[in-house]
Amino acid sequence: MKKLLILFIGLVTLSGLHGMKRGRSEEGSQSAENSGQSSEKRQRTEVEEGKLAIPGTSRFLDLHQQDPIAGETFAEMLNDKEAFPYGIDVIETLTIDPKTGTPWHHYLHATGLRGHMYVGVNSTQHPVNRLPLERRFLYSFYVKDMKTPLVRKSLDEVIPRSGYSGLLSIASMYAGGKLGNKTKGDYDKARQYLEQAAAQTVNPSVRANAQLSLGVMYADGLLGNKTKGDYDKARQYLEQAAAQTVNPSVRAQARFNLGGMYVDGLLGNKTKEDYDKARQYLEQAEDQTVNPSVRAKARFNLGLMYAGGKLGNKIKEDYDRARQYFKQAAEQAVDPSVRAYAQLNLGGMYAGGKLGNKTREDFDRAREYLELAADQEIDLRAWAFAQLGLGRMYVDGLLGNKTKEDYDRARQYFKQVAEQTTNPSVRAQAQGNLAKMNADGL
Repeated sequence: MKKLLILFIGLVTLSGLHGMKRGRSEEGSQSAENSGQSSEKRQRTEVEEGKLAIPGTSRFLDLHQQDPIAGETFAEMLNDKEAFPYGIDVIETLTIDPKTGTPWHHYLHATGLRGHMYVGVNSTQHPVNRLPLERRFLYSFYVKDMKTPLVRKSLDEVIPRSGYSGLLSIASMYAGGKLGNKTKGDYDKARQYLEQAAAQTVNPSVRANAQLSLGVMYADGLLGNKTKGDYDKARQYLEQAAAQTVNPSVRAQARFNLGGMYVDGLLGNKTKEDYDKARQYLEQAEDQTVNPSVRAKARFNLGLMYAGGKLGNKIKEDYDRARQYFKQAAEQAVDPSVRAYAQLNLGGMYAGGKLGNKTREDFDRAREYLELAADQEIDLRAWAFAQLGLGRMYVDGLLGNKTKEDYDRARQYFKQVAEQTTNPSVRAQAQGNLAKMNADGL
């Protein structure tokens, strides 16, 4: 069951950097750049243990300096591979004494600074706010480890102006590849942003979105290694998102994803009890109107479970339940891909005798549904399956009377599928059917 990584970005813009402001450029003032410069050229790498050169300046970041918010040194953070397996982001801020013009540089872990600014708790205790001076952000940079040169980053990427909703947006960009290259390190950056957004209490809707996104990333293997422990983390986040009442759309999506995990065996062991848990979540996702796309997918998947015997006992009543769910999914207009697959499955059930009694009327119903699935271009996989199914029905005599015209129709369907590249497996089946027809002289 396909579970899409969906980040519902909130529209709420949180206020304030609480006394801090961005300079006209991230490079800060010229006086700050010139301070402490030496005429002697130094190599822009680590020059002594625990110190890394700040790109474009003559300054160095002392990794043994303690972050005043976290109470840890940057070196201690970097050595904590469980919490920071791919490094940390650090912000350099500048304060200038208005009387003397003396610049003071402060270095802060981005996560702690975000928490302080966005929440506004204990702002009087912040080391920068404590100084009655002009404040500016200068740089943000990525610290991979104790030896790798620092890498500059956009300040708006590390401390987005829109607060926690901005963090959610940045996380979405890392998860989707708009930032980075979809590496484990990029996904871990998304995790750090999402975990902070999921732990805050300022914006409950953003919190729910972050919980959903973390659950999906662990379920899909973008975080972790698809182990039982990772799937359990996914379950915990999805259950939190499924239990909240602030964002009904996110709640429906979380319930749908939990149902999918039980269907696919990522949670549980594909037992009757596990499938019943899946049913409960999918029925909840189906029994809402806030998120029509989720409702359509939930109905389709409930239909699959009844049609495939994961629910019920493969009796007429179970197939009829499947028909009802598929019919609802086939008639909605919100999700064309789901509609095509529902039409495809209804056609298959009538063609295979799970619905009806394999009469001419039943086969004609199968043809109608398959033609609908074949007469769309939104989902080419469903299109290919439908074309293949129609071809087989004409070859087998379920449609037509095995006349030359009927075989010609079958050949046309098979040829279209044999020429597509979206679904190699179905293409191979179509090529096999064409070869058999040639061999049999049809």
